[in-house]
Amino acid sequence: MSPKRNTSKVQSQKIKTIIFDLGNTLVFFDHNLFFSGIAAHEKHFGTAAFRDFVSENHLMHLLGSGRINGKKFYSILKREFNLTIPYDKFVKIYCDIFWNNKPMEKFVKEVLKSDLNVLMLSNTDHLHMDFLQKKFPIVNSFRNKILSYKVGYSKPELEIY
Repeated sequence: MSPKRNTSKVQSQKIKTIIFDLGNTLVFFDHNLFFSGIAAHEKHFGTAAFRDFVSENHLMHLLGSGRINGKKFYSILKREFNLTIPYDKFVKIYCDIFWNNKPMEKFVKEVLKSDLNVLMLSNTDHLHMDFLQKKFPIVNSFRNKILSYKVGYSKPELEIY
C-alpha cells in the first residue's frame, strides 16, 4: 500500500503570476540578420568578423543592460569597422530582426484577460524596445515589464529577478 499524499495543500496553491520572455517567446528573432545585414551593406568585412567583435567585446550585453546607448554602440562599431552606413539605416538593420509568433500572441491575449499578474521580463535594449512597441502591439499589452536596459541587469544575473 502506498503512503497517502496530502494533496489538499497542492490543490489550494494557485498560480498568481505568469512571466513571459520577449525574445523567441512573444516574438521570434535572429541577431544574425543584423550581423549579415551590416556586413552586406559595407562589403569590406565579413559577417563572422563583425559578429565576433560584437560578441568578444560584449557590446550586446552593454547595450542590453543600459551601460551604453545606441549611439555609443554605433560609434564603437563605426570606428572599428570604418562603417559608412548612416546611423538611422544602421538602427533599421539592427532592429529588423524580429517576426511574429502568432500562436503565442493569441495565447497572451487570453492570459491578459485573466486575473493573473502577467509581466514581461526581457534582455533587451532601448532601440529594440522602441521598434517592438511600434511593430508588435502585443508588447504594449503588458502593463508590467522588467527590461534589462532599464534595470541595469540581464538574465541570468540574479538581480533582474
